[in-house]
Amino acid sequence: MRKLVYTIITTLDGYIDNDDYEPTDDEHAFANRQIDESGAIVFGRVMHGMLVPFWDTFDVNDTSVPAVHREFAKFFQMKPRYVVSRTLDKVEDNATLISDNVVESIAALKEQPGDRLALACGPRLLATLVGNNLVDEIQILVRPFIRGGGKPVFRDIDNPQHLTLLETRAFASGAVLLRYAAA
Repeated sequence: MRKLVYTIITTLDGYIDNDDYEPTDDEHAFANRQIDESGAIVFGRVMHGMLVPFWDTFDVNDTSVPAVHREFAKFFQMKPRYVVSRTLDKVEDNATLISDNVVESIAALKEQPGDRLALACGPRLLATLVGNNLVDEIQILVRPFIRGGGKPVFRDIDNPQHLTLLETRAFASGAVLLRYAAA
């Protein structure tokens, strides 16, 4: 069974509004490995709308940009995608739209052979998937920054979730990766 792995960048106070954040090279290299080791990406509509237009048009041969960015774009552009949305009518050619039976559709994806599934979504879809025991791992990159407000990453989760710590890792920027398995 494929694992569904949620990765998010938050502020120290747990907010995900990070529009002004540019990961350092070592953080980007970590993200590159995460995408490279994933068989596909499962997107929520908003994350899809933010990431796909930028990374799909990124020129992987443009040597004026850092190599870690070009590498991420290369991995990102070749991954199959699943987009969970009730409002989109269509998605790009290498993506599949999931608009109904979200829980059943994601459970079926996990049953398929292949490498893990990367999950990029907001709090509402995350709560649905966590609440149905579909998220196997949560990776949080905590920035050394306090925003004081915004969108909390776990705001829509109703039931307490017990997790098992798998790894911690500090980056040169002072950011810390917290990696947990669902208990």
